Amino acid sequence: MATYTAEGIGGFTPSGVRWRGSGFYRTLPTGKLAFLNNAVGLFEVEVDMEGNFTEKIWEWK
Repeated sequence: MATYTAEGIGGFTPSGVRWRGSGFYRTLPTGKLAFLNNAVGLFEVEVDMEGNFTEKIWEWK
């Protein structure tokens, strides 16, 4: 299991909602998800008027 804490800012667009921000991952230092421990991700999210959701996350290195 991993936890994710994020902060972002966004607003309404003509086609729905868009927001951007950063997220911080925490997990155990061993196991399959160990690569996520202390990782930082930048994200961009878009939701259209029908509720279709798209999210892109990039790792900050």
